[in-house]
Amino acid sequence: MFECNGIECNTDDDSINPKSEPVKDSVNSFLGLVELHRGSLEPKISEQESTEPILSVFIDICRLLRSHSSQLSVALRPPITQSVATKCLFEVSSTLPGLVAAFRTLSPMTVGRFYYEEIRYLICCVFDGMETLVCDGIGGRPPRSGAKYLVDRLERRDRVSSTGVIWDACDRLEEMIEMGVVGYALLKLQHYIDILDDGIGELERWIEGSLEDWDDEGFGFEKFELSDKEETYARECVKELKT
Repeated sequence: MFECNGIECNTDDDSINPKSEPVKDSVNSFLGLVELHRGSLEPKISEQESTEPILSVFIDICRLLRSHSSQLSVALRPPITQSVATKCLFEVSSTLPGLVAAFRTLSPMTVGRFYYEEIRYLICCVFDGMETLVCDGIGGRPPRSGAKYLVDRLERRDRVSSTGVIWDACDRLEEMIEMGVVGYALLKLQHYIDILDDGIGELERWIEGSLEDWDDEGFGFEKFELSDKEETYARECVKELKT
């Protein structure tokens, strides 16, 4: 006996083979919905960019997704109770329209290209996790070509918990919404500043000759010394980069 959505379910009375036709039909219908909503994430070039973003909706949907995906994970553990598995599949699928509708209020023009693409990527991660979760539950692969690549990728990574994939994507989505467009832009800016600082440090060490022990074997680089003119120019570049 286990509990799904507060309902105790007796697996001894209603348990069935996870590969039975009723379960497979429910899973295939669910995968079809996921694939349909994934297609809705593709940007429409002719679309009017006039809708106000509704970012706060994402937080509520992410919390529902975490709850429903956990319940679905339990429901798909053998022995499977068909009524509970179907109910949990329905509850997870019921979050998809709201998630996609919230995303459709965004556009690169209203929230910026980087923010827009990051949100889209995280929603795709949620869909990927859903597909893998239900396919793991019935011991098979996604029947649709658009979903197959994820299962292969997760197998190469020792099959990371698909429920964890959904949770992680939802957590990151919430973080994106809470920091907002400006917060995300500042985070990316700091990231690029850190990369630039690392590059400046490497350049300084190269000028001072502390990179002489760098292993350049196989890359065709030859040891050489900077001329006075080249060293002066390099130091000026470092100075400019630091300002």
